[in-house]
Amino acid sequence: MGPARAGPAMGYNKDEKGCRRMTEHAYREFEASALYCARCRRAVAVRKKLLLILPTGAQYDYVCQECGSPVGSKLDQDPTEFRRTARAAGPPPLPTGPPRRRPL
Repeated sequence: MGPARAGPAMGYNKDEKGCRRMTEHAYREFEASALYCARCRRAVAVRKKLLLILPTGAQYDYVCQECGSPVGSKLDQDPTEFRRTARAAGPPPLPTGPPRRRPL
């Protein structure tokens, strides 16, 4: 079994023997559904909350659904959320309609 060659974006490629193998592209993004909570002392379901939107990506906080304590965090390397927020907070729209009169 030799090294796997770069394959299509589907997450699979074939080695020299023709066997399908998962590429690292298939494991780039994980979403946690359960993490260990120190307060509950067991693995529990978690909620993903947006903490910060940075130019390099977004930071999320994972919170225990039972007690509400933070159990982990994730830094997403996709800057599209920042760009979408920056566009929405652009300059104010220009006024429309007749010009206002100044009081004397």
